[in-house]
Amino acid sequence: MKMINSQYNYFIPYKGKLLIFNGLTRRWIVLPTKDEQDAIEKILNNPDAFFENGNNNKLFQLLHNGGFIVLNRKIEKQKVLDATNKKNNARHGHLCILTTYECNLRCWYCVQKHSGEQMSIGTQEKTKNFIKRFIEEEHLKSLHISFFGGEPLMNPDAIANISTYAKKMCKKHAIPFHNSITTNGTLIDNDLIEMFKEVELTDFQITIDGTRDYHNKVKKSKYIIDTYRIVCSNITQLLTKMPNCDVTIRYNYTAKNLSLAVADDLIDSFDEKLRKNLEFLPRQVWQEDDSRIDENLLKELIDIIQQNGFKVNKTVDMDYAQCYAESKYFFNIFHNGKIDKCGNISPNKAIGEILSDGRVSWKKSLSTVYEHLANLSPPCLNCKYFPICFGPCLIRRRSASETKQPLRCLYSNPDKYFEQVILHYVESFE
Repeated sequence: MKMINSQYNYFIPYKGKLLIFNGLTRRWIVLPTKDEQDAIEKILNNPDAFFENGNNNKLFQLLHNGGFIVLNRKIEKQKVLDATNKKNNARHGHLCILTTYECNLRCWYCVQKHSGEQMSIGTQEKTKNFIKRFIEEEHLKSLHISFFGGEPLMNPDAIANISTYAKKMCKKHAIPFHNSITTNGTLIDNDLIEMFKEVELTDFQITIDGTRDYHNKVKKSKYIIDTYRIVCSNITQLLTKMPNCDVTIRYNYTAKNLSLAVADDLIDSFDEKLRKNLEFLPRQVWQEDDSRIDENLLKELIDIIQQNGFKVNKTVDMDYAQCYAESKYFFNIFHNGKIDKCGNISPNKAIGEILSDGRVSWKKSLSTVYEHLANLSPPCLNCKYFPICFGPCLIRRRSASETKQPLRCLYSNPDKYFEQVILHYVESFE
């Protein structure tokens, strides 16, 4: 049986050792000595010569099962497409619902042009009818709703109305219901917390944009001087009254706001007994050039946060999907009843609209994720990082198709970027 080395093997220095990671199987080997490293690299370069006549069967099984050696690369590439197809066609419904396009803050990196528009009662009813059809016609195994905006808590009645109905429909069809929200955290109060309890809204992602001083320069409001203090106080109130809720502090970092002082301000803001219920999620601002980020500084910051009792989300999504919008069963519902696969577009550019009975009128057909990936330009399909990256996202692919422009790599230094992604992933298992 003729074997060759995988296209998706990566060799990365790791704590004075060598990490060999396979992008398709997500398995890895750590080799501590130079002799072991040289031996494995030699074997991978010519596996047939080493394993002829059934020699070293145990090592063969280790490398073959781990995907480090394969029969041929065409089959291997197809396995990548099949894995993401399976992932993105699982019948787990996920709806991101924008209750408003209005926001009480202004952040420089936000893609939205905020207006005073809110989701009307009529649009809420259309959305509820869509949810009914979505659950029943697609035979969903679960439903996850993510409330977004603008600032979704500027229209809490829509959250309560839609959540109450979705919760009832999930109970009727005996499927799990998960309710979450992304919010800037400034509007949380006692009344809202009681509403959260009633509609089982238990998952919160709240953004912190650096140190207290830096956050207040980004999260601007003419009505609130110290948004950082307000947000941290509201998180404390939320955790005190809903101790079983999940609160994630999303730290949006750039080269400019990446600082160890971020840890100092968080430690000062939260009592030690609450920190175990707070998850710290560092995420690079998408407009930032990844080559400018000091990865060692980021790692040191994460270590300090963790050492002081916070939970830390070190993991990177390595589950064969670039974005939840790639799922067949994900939709983004805008405040005006427009619907699309992504929320990072103007509502007016959405390709669908929810009708009064919950059906959708589409301007164009939705290609499947599998078709999108299979028709990516050769540079993406042939890239060694394809099983981790999957190329430009759905909206970028749509734009390239419409404008007849070639797809371009998103990373100025993909080797550096993906080596850090892989190291973060491996370290999350330690």
